Amino acid sequence: MNNVRAYSLGQGIGELLDDPAFQALLKRFSQKCMSWDEFLSLNLPPNISPLGMWEIMNRMSRYMGIELPIPDLNDGEYWYRRTHEITDVVSIVTRACGPDSPLHRTMTSAGSQHFLMNVRIPEVIAAARLDGLSLSMRDADIQLRLDRAPRNATERLVANTFSAIDHLPDLLGEPFSRDLFMHLRERLLEDVDISALATTKASLGTGLFEWPDEMTERYADRQMDYIAAYANHETGEYDHDVLRALMLTDSFRFYRPLKEVSYQVGSLVAHLYALKHHLPVLGLLPASRVKLDWDEGRILPPSVSFDRSTYENLRKRSPGDLTSLQTLAAQLMLVALRIVEHYVETWENWDRELRQMLKKDIHLNDRQRSILGRALRKSEAEFTIRYHKNNHGIAYPTARRDFLELVDKGYLTQEQRGKAFFFTPSYGLQAMFTNPETLARLQGYAVDKSFFTGGSYNK
Repeated sequence: MNNVRAYSLGQGIGELLDDPAFQALLKRFSQKCMSWDEFLSLNLPPNISPLGMWEIMNRMSRYMGIELPIPDLNDGEYWYRRTHEITDVVSIVTRACGPDSPLHRTMTSAGSQHFLMNVRIPEVIAAARLDGLSLSMRDADIQLRLDRAPRNATERLVANTFSAIDHLPDLLGEPFSRDLFMHLRERLLEDVDISALATTKASLGTGLFEWPDEMTERYADRQMDYIAAYANHETGEYDHDVLRALMLTDSFRFYRPLKEVSYQVGSLVAHLYALKHHLPVLGLLPASRVKLDWDEGRILPPSVSFDRSTYENLRKRSPGDLTSLQTLAAQLMLVALRIVEHYVETWENWDRELRQMLKKDIHLNDRQRSILGRALRKSEAEFTIRYHKNNHGIAYPTARRDFLELVDKGYLTQEQRGKAFFFTPSYGLQAMFTNPETLARLQGYAVDKSFFTGGSYNK
């Protein structure tokens, strides 16, 4: 503070504004959010310390920034700068997430149910882990894909969260409120023994510190009222819909007003907000999955501006300034968008090649082509009716008919083990198709599902 006053009184604000180094600094602050090390690397104005200059810039940011009208539990205030960097990312995400976007048409087409499953399942599992639930991604993935009956409280909660997503369109006419948030919480905890949940420490992620349980409980109603007003656009001027959706999730995560399911409810609230504001794809992106990967160090610069330690250092230097949070949140959504776009592109290329290969059999449906595609890529593949039914969102008789028709055509063989039927590629399946070049290209389309099945990701 003394540095700021000394500069102002000794040389005058006019001289500071005329300083080329200060002008360049103002331009950089409008362009992007900088780390402390990046700030120190710049040509700073003379006669003032770096800390003094940092304070000047952040005080200017405070008064020119956009206020976030959800104070913390100590009534601390927050704001952020709408930098060019944030604006550019938000524009890209907005264009891709609208109801008329090519991505939305692809993700909601009749043949994309299994694709959506590959996104939704790890997203639900990641949300549970961010809330501090201890569970195996592999076991939970199998549970949801096979629609297996939950064996414990944690699996029941995950199954409830998975099914709650389909309930969101029923709530489009409901304003956001404390009652709505509690309704979602009750839906997630239906038939769940809370005392039996397998938990670890919830991930703080982009938060600076953990609020004591007694404070989160004491201020839970107040924080939910603040969040509801923000979601209803009663507060928060000039905030973009994409950024508002992202802040809704993080607000539930930081203040934990709904205890053990706070983040999971926040994720549903953000999804519902996206539906209400004509950004349907935004709710389908694997936002929780990329947050978990960033938390655990699998997403690093240059995919995002900050790794965890750099981000935490920046937040500690400027606790009220959430420009770094909004920058990181927007960039992680862009990462999620690019992952899905890449997956869609690979999936479409694979389907196109498969159609070419199977063009002699015009009676195959999209689901059957999906089965044969995997059978051609992996001669050891096994298929079950139950998995196929859940993966494509179809009735059991329809799933069974898909397989029996392929058996009748000689593409698959059927084997019974106990009460279950298993289907495997017929011997010589590849020899039934006469275009080895197309087959080679099909086998070359390696859709990297490590992201969707809990593996590492770093772009």
